[in-house]
Amino acid sequence: MNPETQLLHYEALYNQSLALHKSGLLEEAIAFYDKTIEIEPDIYIAWYGRGSALYSLGRLEEALTSYSKAVENEPDYYIGWHSLGIVLKCLFILEEAVTCFNKAVEIKSDYYKAWQL
Repeated sequence: MNPETQLLHYEALYNQSLALHKSGLLEEAIAFYDKTIEIEPDIYIAWYGRGSALYSLGRLEEALTSYSKAVENEPDYYIGWHSLGIVLKCLFILEEAVTCFNKAVEIKSDYYKAWQL
């Protein structure tokens, strides 16, 4: 697949992921996030969306992995750090959760959600 076709394919898969996610079809959305990630493994927003869907399903360990990949691929993604903190808090890994919340605030000091522990 040439790079232009690959980009279009990735975008189509990601858009399908979002549509399914917004429709509440979370398992189906995860499958499309996985296909998106297979094509573009470093794309942080697909990892974030996957984490969000997994979190909504109560699959916290898997959400933790996905959110971790999101911030690994985009270290300045403050929303990803906040979401990672929330999952860690739910798993009672509190010291690391606070570190993630602090990282979100460090990146975007007016991000009020990170202040709400």
